[in-house]
Amino acid sequence: MFDIYKLPDSHEQRVCNYALVMFDSLSSHPVFRDGINGEQQLQQKRELLKESAYYHDIGHSISEKKHDLHTMNLILTDSYFDNIPEPKRTMLALIAGGHRKKLHHPIENISPSNQQIVRQLAAILRLADAIDYTRQRDISVHGCRYDTKNFIINISNNLSIIARERVQKKSGLFQEVFLLRVKLENTI
Repeated sequence: MFDIYKLPDSHEQRVCNYALVMFDSLSSHPVFRDGINGEQQLQQKRELLKESAYYHDIGHSISEKKHDLHTMNLILTDSYFDNIPEPKRTMLALIAGGHRKKLHHPIENISPSNQQIVRQLAAILRLADAIDYTRQRDISVHGCRYDTKNFIINISNNLSIIARERVQKKSGLFQEVFLLRVKLENTI
């Protein structure tokens, strides 16, 4: 897919790595486990997040402006994605396309339980993308933890002020879904 849309994979790989660290840290959270029956479903959810992270910026191939909408539309309409069954294709489009702003119209076309999964994974993807907003290659997420009020993301090195502000700006959906405030901590 990256050859088709001529995207470098470094940003996508970092976003994917950050998102999966967050996912793994949240895998025991009660909100996250709701509706999950066993490890196979948890792994399917993880794989959907991974795919969404890799595809979240393909809309840049059409236009920088509103690339999130273009990402969603490409996943929904491009024949490259024809082998992905419904409702997974719509969920992938909503998560990848929802990494920037609001979740879009087709969300009403999937079940309430799948809507919940989309909201959870889009919330994680937004944070991961925000961490890599300035494309600082020397940053990594070393782990995350949560308590009753906060989700703490452990970041190596010093994340720029711009990226820190972006994380806070993009944390609204996460706070709404998981009922946790997002905090960043530097690790040494």
